[in-house]
Amino acid sequence: MAKTNPITEFLEDIDKTSTRRIYRNHINSFFDTLKLNPDTYFDDGRDYSEDLLSFWKEIKHLAPITRAGRITCVRQFLEENDIQIQKKVWRKIKRQKKAIPKSIDHVPTPTELKQILQHGGIKERALFLVMSSSGLRIGEALNLKPQDVIYKDNNGNLISPGKIIIRQDASKNDVPRITFFSDESRDALIEWLRVREDYLKAAVERCDKRKNFHKELNDDRIFPFAWSSAWNMWAKLLKKSGYDKKDPTSNRFEIHIHCLRKYFMNRLKGVIRADAVEQMSGHEGYLDRSYRRIPENDLSTLYKQGMHSLLVFEHPTDISDVHEQLKEKDKQLSNLQQEVHNLRNQISGFETLLDDPRFRSRLNDLLFSAIELHSKKTKKK
Repeated sequence: MAKTNPITEFLEDIDKTSTRRIYRNHINSFFDTLKLNPDTYFDDGRDYSEDLLSFWKEIKHLAPITRAGRITCVRQFLEENDIQIQKKVWRKIKRQKKAIPKSIDHVPTPTELKQILQHGGIKERALFLVMSSSGLRIGEALNLKPQDVIYKDNNGNLISPGKIIIRQDASKNDVPRITFFSDESRDALIEWLRVREDYLKAAVERCDKRKNFHKELNDDRIFPFAWSSAWNMWAKLLKKSGYDKKDPTSNRFEIHIHCLRKYFMNRLKGVIRADAVEQMSGHEGYLDRSYRRIPENDLSTLYKQGMHSLLVFEHPTDISDVHEQLKEKDKQLSNLQQEVHNLRNQISGFETLLDDPRFRSRLNDLLFSAIELHSKKTKKK
């Protein structure tokens, strides 16, 4: 019987596809970095604690959270294979800087997101609008099935807002939840569903011609893409729109795909209750879950109140020019008000003169003199 690959054996007990993928990448990074063979690794009687420490030193340039995730995963892998790490080695690792975000990211404005998505097709626009208006993680979005997304009532009429059910097996923290998505993203989703079957058929045909790729025609997910395909789609949009700037520390895009989730949270928290946004995002947050649980109807009402803040294509998102025009109008109005004030003062002055008997007598003399002068000129003619 062929010997089981230790990485494959370690991953067998992990249910989530996304978690298995991440763990596999971390462990492969360990073996690739140290140039070791996983199939014979546990047969060589190596100093495994020293290997872990060497790996830590090799990845010190990475962002702290990335580094901590990799080292923790490798440690679990070693312990699963009955390898105990020396305490002094683990203390050396734990003495390093706290795992805090190191890379720079940039949450796009509605205008920037519009410019990015304008370079995409129906599938890109539908996927990324749904994500940015619902707070879904990429893995949660790619696991959506038709029964998870509700945008029509029992009579077939469109509802607002649409509802998304994140199943327990699709949620990152194994906690099911409900969130909502905008009318704008609902319309984009409807357009995508009209062409989804044709896309899937064409994708299957393409994969059949390539040895290393396989795609099932009976894939029942709304977005039948691989995680890597979605990331490639996003990267292409960034490059086409000119928003492909990378953080020099992590070498990842500053507007990475997770920023769509941050877009949802940041913009919605500005107009509705923060705990409602936390609940829709699937965050345990700063309050106990049982204490802050908001009923679905109330959550839907709150979302609808703030939905306008998430719109990309249907909203006048960039109003900086309008502000400048309003400032100019205010200035013109102020000048007009000053002119009116001056005219009123002049009129008031004239009224005061007219009330003076001496001024009125003098004005009458001038009028009579003007009339006499006019009469003399007329007679001479």
